[in-house]
Amino acid sequence: MFIVSCKSYIPYQIDVLKPAPVILPPQKQKILLINRSMNTDFSKLQADSLNKLILYTKKKKKYLLLDSIGADSTLRALAHIINEKKYMEATIPDRPNLYKGINAQFILTQLDWPYVKKMCQLYETDLLVAMEVYYTDITTQYATEQLDQAKLYSASMDVAYQTHWRIYDPEKESILTQYMVKDTVSWTYSTPIKKQLQREIPDVRDIICYASYNIAEEYSKQICPEWQVQERIIFNKGSDTIQKSAQLILENKFIEAQEVLLKEVKTISKSDRSKAAYNLALAYELEGQLDSAMIWVQKSHQAQFRNQSIQYLELLKKRKKLIEQFDAASQQ
Repeated sequence: MFIVSCKSYIPYQIDVLKPAPVILPPQKQKILLINRSMNTDFSKLQADSLNKLILYTKKKKKYLLLDSIGADSTLRALAHIINEKKYMEATIPDRPNLYKGINAQFILTQLDWPYVKKMCQLYETDLLVAMEVYYTDITTQYATEQLDQAKLYSASMDVAYQTHWRIYDPEKESILTQYMVKDTVSWTYSTPIKKQLQREIPDVRDIICYASYNIAEEYSKQICPEWQVQERIIFNKGSDTIQKSAQLILENKFIEAQEVLLKEVKTISKSDRSKAAYNLALAYELEGQLDSAMIWVQKSHQAQFRNQSIQYLELLKKRKKLIEQFDAASQQ
């Protein structure tokens, strides 16, 4: 690989793990997902009949929709998203639904701990995540407006969804966190051709599936750490040592880069020493040794003033603080 650049450094990207707002213990990353949101009023959505109502209801109309497919899709979408991120492992039991005998919009009292422990032992998981509430409100409206020489036909549909989640820790017999996800998906369309409007009305089932994925994605962001890309630089112009270290870092040979730099860093010119110390700091960071990285980026700054060194040191401090917060929360 040849390194070509008119600057003394080249851009470099690294993946950094960003803790989730809810920090779960690192030793408890296997979770069981169950659905407690449904009662006997839930049924499979009959979308065709609801779509037709839009065309025949000229006043704004609101429906409480208790759709078993939507609830099931939300749970399965959450499991898929969590497992795709590959930091945690989510399992759905063979019979994930626990029916409740109260209004679907009400939150139940917490699960009995013997049940939570039994289920986690059966499926070999550390935590149990329950969707305690799931329902959607659909508001539809159809209107006609007389224009100069034609009519304008308009229809709209708003799907407002709400869920409530709890995380149960069977070992501590405590609820680690509760969280509510709610939002609205909207559709509107106007046309002078009525049949065109009929063709454009979306299938409510598609909107429900879209909303289910939105719910799952938002909740996953609350409990799953995420990898994010951060920008770094590698100095690649100067002495043979700097060029060689840059090449080794690009080849993911971080320890070899450290060895080369440590051997030569004191024998090269002051300017090159600053670049070499910077590259050494990066090599240490890429090996997860943040304390050593901060030491060497400060030596880079001491050898020669560089804005890049100051900025890099601040990034390292923020990253170290996040890790310390993560460790502290994990031990609670």
